[in-house]
Amino acid sequence: MKKAHYSKILIRTILLTLVGLPLAANAQDSAGANTAESYDLLIEEITVTARRREESLQEVPVSISAFNTAMLEALNIRNVGDVAPYTPNLTRSSGPTGHNDGFYFIRGVGNTDLNPATDPGVATYLDGVYMGRITGASMDILNIERVEVLRGPQGTLFGRNTIGGAINVVTRQPSGELGYNFRTTVGQDGRWDYGGSVDVPLGEDFGVIVSYLHQQHDGWGKNVYTGEDFGTIDNGALNARFVWKPSDTFSASLGLDYAHQGGTSAHTILNGFNPFAVSPLGVPIPPDLGQDVSSDVYDNFHSVNPEHHGTVEGANLTLEWNFGGATLKSISAYRKLNQFAANDFDASGYVFYDHNFETDQHQFSQELQLLGDSFEDRLHWVLGAYYYDEWAYHNNRIAMGGNNGVPPGIPGVPYATRNVQRAIYNNQAFDIDEKAWALFAHMIYDFTDKLSGELGLRYTDEEKTQSYAFFIDNSANVFNFAGIPPFPYIPTLNPDNPFLTIPTTYSKSWHDTSPKLGLNYQATDNAMVYVSYAEGFRSGGFNGRPTPNQMGQFGAVQPYNPEYIDTYEFGWKTENDAHSFRLNGAVFYSAYKDIQLLVLGPSGFFETTNAAESHIKGAELEFQANPIEGLLLNAGIGFLDNKYTKLDPGTIAGGILPTNVLPNAPRWTDNIGAQYRFGLSNGSGIVLRADYIWQDDVYFNASNRPGEFQASYGLLNLRASWLSADERWEFAAYGLNVTDKAYHTNGQDIVGPLGVSFAGIGAPIELGVQLMYRSK
Repeated sequence: MKKAHYSKILIRTILLTLVGLPLAANAQDSAGANTAESYDLLIEEITVTARRREESLQEVPVSISAFNTAMLEALNIRNVGDVAPYTPNLTRSSGPTGHNDGFYFIRGVGNTDLNPATDPGVATYLDGVYMGRITGASMDILNIERVEVLRGPQGTLFGRNTIGGAINVVTRQPSGELGYNFRTTVGQDGRWDYGGSVDVPLGEDFGVIVSYLHQQHDGWGKNVYTGEDFGTIDNGALNARFVWKPSDTFSASLGLDYAHQGGTSAHTILNGFNPFAVSPLGVPIPPDLGQDVSSDVYDNFHSVNPEHHGTVEGANLTLEWNFGGATLKSISAYRKLNQFAANDFDASGYVFYDHNFETDQHQFSQELQLLGDSFEDRLHWVLGAYYYDEWAYHNNRIAMGGNNGVPPGIPGVPYATRNVQRAIYNNQAFDIDEKAWALFAHMIYDFTDKLSGELGLRYTDEEKTQSYAFFIDNSANVFNFAGIPPFPYIPTLNPDNPFLTIPTTYSKSWHDTSPKLGLNYQATDNAMVYVSYAEGFRSGGFNGRPTPNQMGQFGAVQPYNPEYIDTYEFGWKTENDAHSFRLNGAVFYSAYKDIQLLVLGPSGFFETTNAAESHIKGAELEFQANPIEGLLLNAGIGFLDNKYTKLDPGTIAGGILPTNVLPNAPRWTDNIGAQYRFGLSNGSGIVLRADYIWQDDVYFNASNRPGEFQASYGLLNLRASWLSADERWEFAAYGLNVTDKAYHTNGQDIVGPLGVSFAGIGAPIELGVQLMYRSK
């Protein structure tokens, strides 16, 4: 990273702090003359459930960012992943598949692999229910009350594998009063979103809220040869929440959600190639493949049918009994998903590394929580038990070269006549069963009115059984034997293979005990500091892509081990008496061990391995101020520094060097925004808002190759709204990425070993308008 960039962000940080201090002092001094009400207060009090009970954001000793409904609308947030640029030390990529997949990284911890053999490093929860897969984890914003981002290990209070942090999504509950709202958005490139919700009381103790959302977009990539659009969106989602509360001591809540994801595959481009490389099966790279390197980032030359579709759905039932001194809560949930996506990993008109995959998954979870207060309300405790059962089938299908015997293509000739569209496909098919159970306890003891301590402990036991059924698809007759009819189905790591001498089913279990310790000091009514130590755990597994050796033989599949993290954190939360200034921050240090990284093996396939150890240190700072009536200022800054302290020799051979950095871990993440509201003579109002988001240099994969690098960049978003006098109607005009900055959202560089490098392209400028109505 250039020194100028360091200076720019450091100066911004210093100025932010220096400017904030006098703002706080002025607000404190004028609290008598200018109350919160006279400020037309924009800094809202947000209630979160980070510690499994409702608390003010300012009372929770965790580095947490929270977004309520008003903030999500003001920032033009369309799906949960869109909060990432506004959250220090949180990054998100949709990966090569695009759409609603959530490749989240918090403080450098996450997962670059969609393969279900690997668990997410950042856990996503919907109404307290853990979502086992990355697929659909960046759900569309539908009837969402708030999004909470908790940084650091959270295992003593949340489901499973929250080693990097947790994204907690909470939907709206029925209010007991009739209400409804709708919203429609029209923008560039065929953007048309519409949806709404209705809140209906069905009696004194029963109510339901139902929401629907549709999103469509024409995408921003186009195939030069076929004219097909890439990155198109055609999504629909339905959500319902039923609540029955027959007494003050019992309530039942049933949530149902369904989302359909349609459209086409993500837009990716070829940005490098090696004419001397060969595929893992020894097929040479076509020598003229380089003519499909994109000179315009919005053009591609794919040979795949850009099919992408899937569904994500679930049901959860929450029962709650209040016994006076304690509350018992039961959360039962069932979820399932399916996804099919086609990608072109050579991003050219040749059928070479064309790729598609399908995933089917379902899961059941049961959680019990017992919450209470003891010793004259000095001890606040949570006891819990958790059970999780998941099954998934995955088939990763990739072309290993084709068009054998076909002469090199003629530059400029459309791909349909340039080569025979056939290839041999390697199908890496397997199914996996996971079972996990855990016991956890979390206690907070108030030693004095100002000093409290925390103690948490979690025991986890997990077991995985993985069964392989790999096969080669030679139905295109790429390989034949002296005119003998082709063998369309060739089993490899498969029970059907009579020559296989190793098992095709493997099973292993892991267990872990993870503690959390903390001290919290409430210095004043509006200032709190805390220190904490927490351990995190992510279970091991079996490689989803085991590969043959150079002789074409498979060895017994070896498991990879769990990874662990130890995090030390010091944080503070402050605001003034008028609640017109807020400054929250945290600094941390993490020892990250047995890191599960995706490494390119000697056979040319990727595999998950315990590759490294790393030390991570960093900080988060979030600021809000309401210095004058109608004006809100906000900023967030994240700093992250990491370096490997140990690397496995095989990892180095796979291209990961000691000087590399963790993937998706930019050194700086920064956002700054301003919103100003003023009234008109007829009682209506105008709201103007501008946001600038900035991300430092980043590598998308652990190998840190040139094609996986994205230089630092910034995006500017604008919004102007008119609000009716009763604030029920809102008409807004918006601009996203108004400077039309081109940038990569993901990338993979395998030029050296496999001959190609490709990258996903971010959304260009979008201008649009939005109309909203809220009945209350």
